[in-house]
Amino acid sequence: MSEKPVVDLAALTLETCRTLVNQEFIRSNEAGPDVVLRLVAAEIQGTDAKPRGAGDRPCSLLFQG
Repeated sequence: MSEKPVVDLAALTLETCRTLVNQEFIRSNEAGPDVVLRLVAAEIQGTDAKPRGAGDRPCSLLFQG
């Protein structure tokens, strides 16, 4: 398996995550084989009406694996 870049989840925005839908990610697992996960959805979380910074919007990411 080729080396994949490490993703800092704290630095991602909803807009960035939406461009990654259908991409595969590898979750390292020290106790066994690594786990391959596919991002299947990136959506706004809740109905927070307060304006926030571009990178501070609550969202949910749904992975399948």
